[in-house]
Amino acid sequence: MLLRRDKYFFDTNHLQFKKIKHTLSQKARKIGIIFILSIGLAVGYGYLFNHFFGSPKEKRLNEKIEEYKLQLSFANKAIDESMEILDDIISNDETIFRPVLEMDELPESFRNPGVGGVERYSELNGYSTSYLMKETRGKADKLKNMLKAQEGSFDEIVEKEEEREDILLHTPSISPVMVTIKKGDGLMLRQVHPVLGITQYHNGLDFRAPIGTEVYAPADGQVILVGRNGGYGMCVIIDHGYGYKTIYGHLSSYNVTVGQNVKRGDLICWTGNTGVSTGPHLHYEIRQYDVVKNPVLYMHDNISVDEYREMIAKFSRSY
Repeated sequence: MLLRRDKYFFDTNHLQFKKIKHTLSQKARKIGIIFILSIGLAVGYGYLFNHFFGSPKEKRLNEKIEEYKLQLSFANKAIDESMEILDDIISNDETIFRPVLEMDELPESFRNPGVGGVERYSELNGYSTSYLMKETRGKADKLKNMLKAQEGSFDEIVEKEEEREDILLHTPSISPVMVTIKKGDGLMLRQVHPVLGITQYHNGLDFRAPIGTEVYAPADGQVILVGRNGGYGMCVIIDHGYGYKTIYGHLSSYNVTVGQNVKRGDLICWTGNTGVSTGPHLHYEIRQYDVVKNPVLYMHDNISVDEYREMIAKFSRSY
């Protein structure tokens, strides 16, 4: 029986099979050829497998890349949705908040600041997802900058609103006496003063109030004068800030002292008939930066007695 690893040839001279004997160099050459063919087959197989199937490591890496692309897509969508919400906030800011508070519109350069040049994200170059990563980073940076700008705008609005509330608290806005008290002379040029008999401008509004009628502060402020003051007789003056001062003349007594802080609705004095006066009444003046204002424009008369009392009580409870 012939061995598979041995090679034989038929010797015609001796009419028999003889084993073929190889030299060492022949054997080495044969082994080299087999090795090279094996390597070639292995490389070829590996190439074909990777080309059509990919290596397990490469397959896992590709799966990670696809997962990352999906996450970036979700991030892009979330940023776009956030940008839409921010656009609505900015619209309300510009069309409602700022106009109501009489604030200037913010410039576009402040609203939509830049995010740098084309090489800003150069560290993201060289990846299969470079474009998507740069797009996401650009949107995120733009959103961040716009949010920061909007935060600054809201800070201004809050500050302005607080200032506006403070101005309203210090602006005379209610009648200093009960709304049922009849009004006398308002702002006018008196051809003949009822006492002095001369032409003189009347700078305030008179209320025909009986002596002892309660007088309330029409706004927050600080008392700067309590006492007799020329023709005003017994007088109280309150400095409300923001240029506003109110004057109360012809009083009978006081409920405040100089330097005292008062709130809207506080009882400050009682009406009388002192100074240059022809009868019991309250002389009430409003000045802003020493310019005489019409008190009628700084009060609401279309309320009932009960509503006025409730308003005064509410102001007193608020503080």
